[in-house]
Amino acid sequence: MHCSTLYIFVLQFYKNMLKNNIVSLTLLILSFSILNSQTTGNLIDGSIQTKYLVPPWNFMSLNSTGVDSFLLEHPTFDGRGVVCLIFDTGIDFSKIGLNETSIGKRKIIDAFDFANSNVVKFKKIKSIKNRKGEQNYSADALHIMFKDLPTSIDINECYIGEMNEYNWRNANVRDFNGDNESNSFFGCLLFKVNNVWKVLVDTDADSSIANETQISNFKESNEWFVFKQKNKGKPPMGFVANIDTSNKVVSFVYDAGGHGTHVAGIVSGFGINGEKGFNLSLIHISEPTRPY
Repeated sequence: MHCSTLYIFVLQFYKNMLKNNIVSLTLLILSFSILNSQTTGNLIDGSIQTKYLVPPWNFMSLNSTGVDSFLLEHPTFDGRGVVCLIFDTGIDFSKIGLNETSIGKRKIIDAFDFANSNVVKFKKIKSIKNRKGEQNYSADALHIMFKDLPTSIDINECYIGEMNEYNWRNANVRDFNGDNESNSFFGCLLFKVNNVWKVLVDTDADSSIANETQISNFKESNEWFVFKQKNKGKPPMGFVANIDTSNKVVSFVYDAGGHGTHVAGIVSGFGINGEKGFNLSLIHISEPTRPY
């Protein structure tokens, strides 16, 4: 009897349990489900394979569908070589279970946001001085500035923009830096290093590039970053970038609702919470609800 059958069994006897107060029956069913979670050994090449134990109520039970037994006989039939597209709210690129396949290859191979929910337009950077005579960098009509720039860059190939958190005040993800507000401005730099375009976000809004992560176009680099948190909590999610160098525009892709990461984990998660699952490469297309 599989776990799915047990659910039906419990429902069928639910009324009788209430009438007769049969607590022991409930305990019996739960005990049976725990014992049943241990898949018996399988004959492979004439030898008994070691038992493959799966927790009875794990995130997505492989035992109840018979997948654990199937993988014992066909260990390479785990989805390798398959490309799957998830069309959802986005994805959290910081999740360990969505980074690598079972053979150590990159799992998420590309990401798009067709809703353009977080697009930053960049302007030519200008060198200015503040009232103290200190060198700063900004552009017209921006609320932010930088006190420093990455080393070894050509300022003629450097552009500046800003991410206004207020635009997402009504979205599911409305507080990028964990200050319990939706009113921060995050400076963004777009620049070229060794013929590769990179983008950098001032995730702690301190006008400095110190300890900030430089990333390039996700498809080629598989790079992502997270926002530093004011409350020292866990960063909300990983962000990646699609860089349009001709128009000097960057689309930042992330999970705007949580559902996309949930679905991607079910379809292709490998090693999430220490549990091995199906293994596929993943293209992700994001279409979150526009927050404004």
